[in-house]
Amino acid sequence: YSRGDSLPVLRDHPRNLFTLLGDQYAIHSWEPITQLCPAKLCPDRSGAGSLGWWRSTAYDLSVVSGHVVLPADLTRGLPAIDQGWSGFAGRQPAGTDPRCAGQLARCGSLNAPVAWADRRQPESEAFLDSLDDRSSRPTLHFLHTLFPHQPWQYLPSGQQYTSSILTPGLYRGEWEADDWLVTQGYQRHLLQVGAADRFIGRLRRRLQTAGLYDEALVVITADHGASFRSGQPFRTLRSDNFGSLGAVPLFIKPPGEARGGVDDRPVASVDVLPTIAEVLDEPALARGSPGAPLLHGPGPRRDHKRVRALGVEFRFPADGSALRQVVARKFELFGSDNGSVDPYDVAPEGTAKLLGRRVGPVEQVQGITVRIDDPQRYANVDPTASLLPTLVTGRVAGQLPTATPARLAVATNGRITAVTRSHLDADGEVVFQVLLPPSALRAGGNELQLLLVEDAPGSPALRELAQDPA
Repeated sequence: YSRGDSLPVLRDHPRNLFTLLGDQYAIHSWEPITQLCPAKLCPDRSGAGSLGWWRSTAYDLSVVSGHVVLPADLTRGLPAIDQGWSGFAGRQPAGTDPRCAGQLARCGSLNAPVAWADRRQPESEAFLDSLDDRSSRPTLHFLHTLFPHQPWQYLPSGQQYTSSILTPGLYRGEWEADDWLVTQGYQRHLLQVGAADRFIGRLRRRLQTAGLYDEALVVITADHGASFRSGQPFRTLRSDNFGSLGAVPLFIKPPGEARGGVDDRPVASVDVLPTIAEVLDEPALARGSPGAPLLHGPGPRRDHKRVRALGVEFRFPADGSALRQVVARKFELFGSDNGSVDPYDVAPEGTAKLLGRRVGPVEQVQGITVRIDDPQRYANVDPTASLLPTLVTGRVAGQLPTATPARLAVATNGRITAVTRSHLDADGEVVFQVLLPPSALRAGGNELQLLLVEDAPGSPALRELAQDPA
């Protein structure tokens, strides 16, 4: 277990996986956040180069200083600084990437495509390409990917959607008291988890193509989870959110494994190194480790899980009850009729039956207009493009019928494909956001309608909102 004051750098952890294996193994390592592998062992380790480092550092200093010196109400527009060690604002100015041409009339909008300067995708591709590098020595391939970290802008297909670097409802590491915004954040997180899952599938196929899969030891895990409860922290561990933050996945594929399985033993991250040592038949590698090898023998015997966060040690029952509660809630929010989780199968209370409904002639609301951000994105959609306009954002002008947030249905090409709810932004304007399933968009032109959802006997009533083209 690491000390509470240690950093993920070589100086604080001189005895790590890289230094333990470096004498025997060639190493291909991608560490976008940590700096654990010595330069002499990892000459190709990820980095932005001197100029890129200075540029990124300057961005980071500007963001951190803003959080320190500005009043709280002025920091809402700043990127969060509790989601990593660096790269808080590391993106190029909007509109400078040629890939914006033909897909967005302008990139400098509410939906600026932050991901064009995103390192996650190119680092993942470089990691996969490294599997083709054959060495006379056995090789350790290591990737610390930032999937499914924020910003959330990837779909399970691997395609991206444009979005702000900020997450509505998430402020200074805590969710505001708005259940719908939290649910939407959870939805976007799950979709990006799907992108991470797709990468794991590509990794498996790449290993098989290279003829390495059968003989390879593959270990996939996460360093933390995320919590999605209104009024509660997103990543700060508490006694009531261990199931969300501390119960992380662990996949181990030993050499020669022909058939997988599920193991419900109370394993922990400290068991990874002893398991690697067990497979390599190098018990000295795990000398002094508090963990236990997982593939043979009795394995770990724990009544409690130990987690140290911000210098405080927490202990939680190791019976899996906390994780079961998280899974039950996930199915409660996103469970579909076929027993699976569908992130698109979610809508504000009382509106789920509208999904998939055809829109006939409806009355138009008087005195209220809606403006969709970058509506020209839907004039000529390419469903196979790397960038899809699936996140619809905009604002409502005029006096809404009630003081409560308005429920809004989005119809694409005459059919309701998503329902959302309005909220107030930092300037007090009525705004909305909603994710469309990619299947809602057809090749070429697409017509979007915004409909006000109102209570009525039997089923909700719909009235169309006029769109402001400005």
